[in-house]
Amino acid sequence: MNEIRKPADKLPRNYGWNRLKLAQHSYADLERLRIDVEENHACQDGIHLIDTKGRKKLDAIDWAIYNKQKAERDEKTKTTEM
Repeated sequence: MNEIRKPADKLPRNYGWNRLKLAQHSYADLERLRIDVEENHACQDGIHLIDTKGRKKLDAIDWAIYNKQKAERDEKTKTTEM
């Protein structure tokens, strides 16, 4: 039986996996993207759990989280300096 996705289940936009644009998403949206990549790019053969394209996407998500945390840290230091 085919399951029809509801609009609420729609994944957040990936912006062509642009790291800076992905950082605009919430942490929950980035987690949803990560879970989707891990499910769709699972690899059974070889030493990797995720295929090459999936690893590149996960890398982009990781950098988006880093950029998001860095922006939050920078914003916090700006407010404490004033």
